[in-house]
Amino acid sequence: MTDHDEGKLELGALLHLAIKEAKISRAYLAEKLYCSIDTIDNWCSGRVTIKPSNIEKLCLLLNDLNVSHDVIGKIYQINAECFGFHASWHPDKLTKKQITWCISGSLVYRKELHLLHNIADRFSDRDRTTLIFDCNDRMQTLLSCIDVAISTGVSNLVVCGMSMPDDVYRLVLDKMRGYKALVIFVLTDCSKEIIDEYPNAYAVTWSIFDLACRATNVLISSGHKNIGTIYIEKHAERFAGYLQALKEAGIRPQTNLVLDGGKLSGYSLISDSSFMEKLNQFITNVNEKMTAIFAPTELLSMAIPIQLAQSRKMHNRKMAVSGLAYPGWIGQELQLPITYIQYPIEEVTECVLDILLRRVIANDKTSDNNTRYFDLTNKAIEVTLKDNLKLKSLRSSLQNV
Repeated sequence: MTDHDEGKLELGALLHLAIKEAKISRAYLAEKLYCSIDTIDNWCSGRVTIKPSNIEKLCLLLNDLNVSHDVIGKIYQINAECFGFHASWHPDKLTKKQITWCISGSLVYRKELHLLHNIADRFSDRDRTTLIFDCNDRMQTLLSCIDVAISTGVSNLVVCGMSMPDDVYRLVLDKMRGYKALVIFVLTDCSKEIIDEYPNAYAVTWSIFDLACRATNVLISSGHKNIGTIYIEKHAERFAGYLQALKEAGIRPQTNLVLDGGKLSGYSLISDSSFMEKLNQFITNVNEKMTAIFAPTELLSMAIPIQLAQSRKMHNRKMAVSGLAYPGWIGQELQLPITYIQYPIEEVTECVLDILLRRVIANDKTSDNNTRYFDLTNKAIEVTLKDNLKLKSLRSSLQNV
């Protein structure tokens, strides 16, 4: 039985408990929700989940019938999780419908997941619907979420992880402006020029190119010249930042110091045994002159120091590692010898919340004179962790990532 099936069964049991607590019949519930008794039976048996349009009506009705808030809250939360959402029902703000949709957030820790949860958990406005999601550069996901936004009549739309052609940004902004909805692009490559064209548009982001350049400069400033890295097709902008740092320092790039990761990305990087073998050879055997490595992704910021720690051939060599990472507990818990640039998640969260709250205070009035494009690259901080490896703790921590 999958987690999804277990969730539906738990949802059904809770709904059965709520109906009993409210002292109503399934027929009465079906009448109030404008659906069939068979639909209610399917909910209670755990055969199907409750559509988002019905869950709001159901929770409000159960609240009017004095069902305990704990039961209602669990029904709301578990049903949302069955759809892949993260959502909370707040009894003190009954008309608030706030949803966070995180794509691919279950396998590994993602900065987008934390960011979206931060915003959703801390912003509450009883008079508006806010849809917050991570489209992960997927056009189909973006289009589906826009459909959801329109069908639910959202007032605020927060889109995270969006790298699209300019015409797509304009299409989204034109569409949502027609519904008088505010749109905030988070972690995006949408240009300031496009944002300035639309009074309903905001962008809160950082430059991954600049952060990669900065992480490489950490190694250069320590005296390293033979700096290796991993080229990943999906993260070419990070590789470009690495090259820019070398160029500014007058260091000529060396092709033998670059490992080609091809089309691999995300979790597949460290789950691919052939790539990990190539990575091990790259940092231990192939490049004896290499003294430092720039790790372009969070997972590589873990994997590279681990490979160094486990290699007997590296015991007499000191290899510096600098990377990009979030959250802070990655390095602290694994105790890896690395310096990394930590993404400014909290600062981005605060900025998005400020935009949403200012709109609430302004009663839906936006001003063309206000700044609507925020680049928070300079808010990223540099974190250095000492060489204090504890492999047993390291391995156990990795199992929980």
